Amino acid sequence: MIGTITQAQGILNGLLSMQRPDEEAKSGQGIKQPSFLPEQGCLRFSLAEIHLASQNFDDALILGKGGFGNVYQGLVNIDNVQSLVAIKRLNSTSSQGALEFWTEIEMLSKFRHCHLVSLIGYCDEQNEMILVYEYMCNGTLADHLHKVGKNGNPPLSWVQRLKICIGSARGLDYLHTGTGVQHRVIHRDVKSSNILLDEHWAAKVSDFGLSKIGPANQSFSYVSTNVKGTHGYLDPEYFLTYRLTRKTDVYAFGVVLFEVLSGRPAVDARLNETQLGLAAWARRCVKDGKVERIVDPNLREGRVSPKSLGKFVEIADRCLRRRPEERPTMARVVACLELALKLQEGWDSSNVGGETFSTKVRLFFLGKSPVNTADHLHKVGKNGNPPLSWVQRLKICIGSARGLDYLHTGTGVQHRVIHRDVKSSNILLDEHWAAKVSDFGLSKIGPANQSFSYVSTNVKGTHGYLDPEYFLTYRLTRKTDVYAFGVVLFEVLSGRPAVDARLNEKELGLAAWARRCVKDGKVERIVDPNLREGRVSPKSLGKFVKIADRCLRRRPEERPTMARVVACLELALKLQEGWDSSNVGGETFSTKVRLFFLGKSPVNT
Repeated sequence: MIGTITQAQGILNGLLSMQRPDEEAKSGQGIKQPSFLPEQGCLRFSLAEIHLASQNFDDALILGKGGFGNVYQGLVNIDNVQSLVAIKRLNSTSSQGALEFWTEIEMLSKFRHCHLVSLIGYCDEQNEMILVYEYMCNGTLADHLHKVGKNGNPPLSWVQRLKICIGSARGLDYLHTGTGVQHRVIHRDVKSSNILLDEHWAAKVSDFGLSKIGPANQSFSYVSTNVKGTHGYLDPEYFLTYRLTRKTDVYAFGVVLFEVLSGRPAVDARLNETQLGLAAWARRCVKDGKVERIVDPNLREGRVSPKSLGKFVEIADRCLRRRPEERPTMARVVACLELALKLQEGWDSSNVGGETFSTKVRLFFLGKSPVNTADHLHKVGKNGNPPLSWVQRLKICIGSARGLDYLHTGTGVQHRVIHRDVKSSNILLDEHWAAKVSDFGLSKIGPANQSFSYVSTNVKGTHGYLDPEYFLTYRLTRKTDVYAFGVVLFEVLSGRPAVDARLNEKELGLAAWARRCVKDGKVERIVDPNLREGRVSPKSLGKFVKIADRCLRRRPEERPTMARVVACLELALKLQEGWDSSNVGGETFSTKVRLFFLGKSPVNT
């Protein structure tokens, strides 16, 4: 047999524990072979065997280059079987040295897992330091993210990306938890180029030269050590405090997750300063509700579940929290990624024939909260929901109108969108009560450079908000959204749902009933009783009712644009705020307001 099992010589841990943190940077060729026992069949190859396997380090066999040196494809004979391997040879000018070399051997001799790369053996003759690994025919994750189209690499699908992330997360969780072994490990150099892919696209974590090992029976909360790792993946807390923890790996893995989502590297010097570092830029996009900016263009052409994408982004963002204690464990990361995969697979089976990268995905992250506007209009007093004030209602309407205007006009983007399911339950409210439009599953998208006047399509939407013209003609236009938003405006004013089966036939549908009240000059019937106890400017209310009524005109061409709706609502807010400042101490829902609509309609002839 070529290669002999290395004999026992002691334990490397003693060497590692005795070396001071400030000596780590000095480690290199001067460190002699430590005493330890590579376990479970780690082979020691002769240099002659390595030369034969790599054809004397033929450049044509180079698989890749890294900080350690070149990696070559080779063939070795193990138990009379020719095996394809990857041979990593230390470059004499490399900043990495003997300590990293022996650490790698110890790590991969002790730890065996289906998501850790397998070390077959090593060679340490004539000042050469060479590692021999199982061959991973699909290269690195980085190759398939940043070199799409090169070397025939097609873009990874969303399911492939999820499975790769799950596999590598399981590998790191195994290192962190020490399950089934006597030690726990911090990898310290997690990055996409250290995640390798086998012939089945299974992910395996590699490159343990910078790893730190400790007993599983100790708290092992942190290790004081010189900072090492890769720029772009480096935990800011570790960089500042020199305290290495498992959450250092979690941070780096969060960068990998956003790398997988975006297809861009952790650091891209071609971009401007605000986008240079992926971690900071991605977190800003998440915070601003602009996650669609992060998504790899190759994913936009595929079928992606918004809920799957949402779960993925949520856990990636948590990994990058500044405070280590706020970051999840790798076990938690695994669970969240498995759920993201489950959501995707369930969505695939229930959406056969659906749109590719539908607007539901592209705009899902404009921002959302599990609390929607309908909750605060129709469930007042339930779940502790207080009634919304008039100013709150105006601001919510303005925010959601701006979102729809953005979709309709295509400003700053290459597409224009008809939402097709505008309703109060699809207007979500964040912690600052900012309104965000959600649920784009029925949306239609078209290029901004086309007139895009209408789309012939089967009628879809929600009863009570459905544009009668669209229902009759099957012609979907932006004014279809405007009509539905008019229903929302009257919903906001009245506090009642778009359809209320408890009411008589004349009042059943909010849109028709509200328009009759406006026409008959009886708008006070529409006003939410909770508003009658508040301070409301009659001019503000008049402007609001006028634009809401215009949205519900039967002929689409008579309805305003969403830009016009925004302008009118902003004026209504301005009138309210001006009235508030000039009426301090005035009557609550004064007779001036209450009777304003008794004798006249804000819609003039």
